[in-house]
Amino acid sequence: MVSARLMIKVVANAKKTEVVGKHGELIKIKLSAPPVEGKANELLLTFLSDRLEVPKGLLRIEKGEKNRLKTIVIEEWLRKDSPQDFLLKAKVK
Repeated sequence: MVSARLMIKVVANAKKTEVVGKHGELIKIKLSAPPVEGKANELLLTFLSDRLEVPKGLLRIEKGEKNRLKTIVIEEWLRKDSPQDFLLKAKVK
């Protein structure tokens, strides 16, 4: 099984959920959910599932459950592009 990692910087409580772009080595994502009771984490996984076109069950937060900086593991990543590149391309569309 091939897995990939995605390094994310999250800004919770934003007006809308969107990929902002690169932030150094990280991808910056704004989330419309508050960072309370796991709501922002849940929205992040749902948003990434949609944008990366993978089932939500294949995504998990490896590090940073209670932090703005998160490492997301994507199980069964079979695309040629890295998840970072795929996410940034999806932003442009």
